[in-house]
Amino acid sequence: MRSAAQVVTGPPLSDVPSGWQWPIDLTSYDQTPTLTPAEHTALVSLGWDVRRRRGHNQQRPEWTAIARLVHPLDDARRALYNPGGRYHERCALDAVGSF
Repeated sequence: MRSAAQVVTGPPLSDVPSGWQWPIDLTSYDQTPTLTPAEHTALVSLGWDVRRRRGHNQQRPEWTAIARLVHPLDDARRALYNPGGRYHERCALDAVGSF
């Protein structure tokens, strides 16, 4: 039987050297912790299409409904190093869609 996962924490933010700065301003996003009914409906409707596989339709109205959820994830994805290429881009989009 496996034991419960341990939570690993880092130093308090006040102890992190100031040479590195978080590349994303989290205060610029709507951080409401619950889904709106429209967001819930859109996610259910999109299903696995939320992974934005090849051929997905970005014009579906569901994407507008979940823009608040996807925008910060896309910004985080763009802030990470990506060596380029379709394979790496596909993996990054899959990772965002899995959240």
